[in-house]
Amino acid sequence: MQPDNAQPAPAGEPGSAGPDDRDRSSWAPVDPRDPSAARLTELLHERLILLDRIRGLEATLETQEQRTASGSVPELVREREAMQEALEEAVERARVERNTHAQAVAAALATQAEEFHRSATWRLGSALVKPLRALRLTKG
Repeated sequence: MQPDNAQPAPAGEPGSAGPDDRDRSSWAPVDPRDPSAARLTELLHERLILLDRIRGLEATLETQEQRTASGSVPELVREREAMQEALEEAVERARVERNTHAQAVAAALATQAEEFHRSATWRLGSALVKPLRALRLTKG
């Protein structure tokens, strides 16, 4: 146990919390082409994004708790209903877009089928022309 007037040991010294971050000469250089370094950077970036989201959710939760405590429950109900309505509109838009996309795909498939039919008919006709000419030459 340290006395009240004891100061923490300087970084890098015995009893310190960790290495001296100011002395970067002991740090190994990082090769940006190293896949593990790239993955570490990616994980750190993802962690920062998640921390930002958590902070945002905490702030939202705190705000909602304050509103609930202040008695503005009807306002929360209206917000929930507005969000529900917006969600239903988004689902309907997605359904319309999906149907429009399905119609466009069906039209494209019909066009391709017609082109294939024409092409197959032409190839079949071309394939039959040679034997028919040969038959005509042998009969004549």
